[in-house]
Amino acid sequence: PLEESPSNLYLWDMQADTVSLFAPDVLDAAWSPCGRYVALLVPGEPVVQDGRYAGTRPAAEDAWVYSVVVLDVEAGQVQFSAQGPAAMLDVWEFFHGRLRPRWSPDGSDRGGESLLLFFDAGGDLAYYQPATGKSGTLTKGSGSTLLNADTLHASFSPDGQYLALMYDGRDEPARIDVVDVGRLAAGR
Repeated sequence: PLEESPSNLYLWDMQADTVSLFAPDVLDAAWSPCGRYVALLVPGEPVVQDGRYAGTRPAAEDAWVYSVVVLDVEAGQVQFSAQGPAAMLDVWEFFHGRLRPRWSPDGSDRGGESLLLFFDAGGDLAYYQPATGKSGTLTKGSGSTLLNADTLHASFSPDGQYLALMYDGRDEPARIDVVDVGRLAAGR
């Protein structure tokens, strides 16, 4: 399982030619387009000390819990964290998008910041917007036929306005839906 192979993430300052530990216990990382934030996928529950990410500890109730942590690189502080799915996921699910956090490519229509997509504790597609601190769920496992928890892959349009959702077809035919991200995040 993925949870057994976290790595340390190092930051290379090319100008000073120095390398320093940026974040321990990381499975995956995604930089925001503006470069101010980095979203980390980590095993277990994040440990935050004095507002800074300090690694992880195993989740109390489930050994297969993943979390998403957003760091403000300039401030060196944790901006947001959320528990991801509690499940033993294999490499295929990981590399085909089930866990990997994604930033929209352009946030100019949302206050200059990109939107982060990730899978939450219920396995639903969720979002976080650093500019507003707003977060929420975009899909519901038991709800909408348009958006559901069987989403395997989400891909933004180049301008970040639209999101293509590719469904795996386990319970219904495989399909791709295109959604207006601004409307979803605004609750419309």
